[in-house]
Amino acid sequence: EDKINDIFLTWVQQVNITMFETDGPYGGGPCSSHNHTHHWDLEDSVYWQTRLQGEFFTKLKEYNIFFNQPDWFFHQGGNKVAMGYDEDQYSLPRWQDLTISRQGMYDDTFHFIPTQGWMQVPLVDYHGGGAAA
Repeated sequence: EDKINDIFLTWVQQVNITMFETDGPYGGGPCSSHNHTHHWDLEDSVYWQTRLQGEFFTKLKEYNIFFNQPDWFFHQGGNKVAMGYDEDQYSLPRWQDLTISRQGMYDDTFHFIPTQGWMQVPLVDYHGGGAAA
């Protein structure tokens, strides 16, 4: 087991936090390493990443922590997920980005209720969009 989880959970108890914002994990990224602690090779890496991320989120919920996550970990206690969110579109001209974002949020309401979602609107250049973005 990684010590970082123990350190983090000890810190959580010491400062008594009630909300935690995660930027990541982004599941599905395979790893072909043969010498990592938590998986054997490419074939099992995504499974173990997803499982360990879920266990971490379950532990946060056991501590009654409200947390946002970028992927679908509702069964492990996640509270909110991104809606209408695609970082690559932020380099588009502003009105094109806003139009696509609004459509994405609308589409996402067919998958979950709006209060389950969070959104982002970059206020400065993001992903090299330049002045038009």
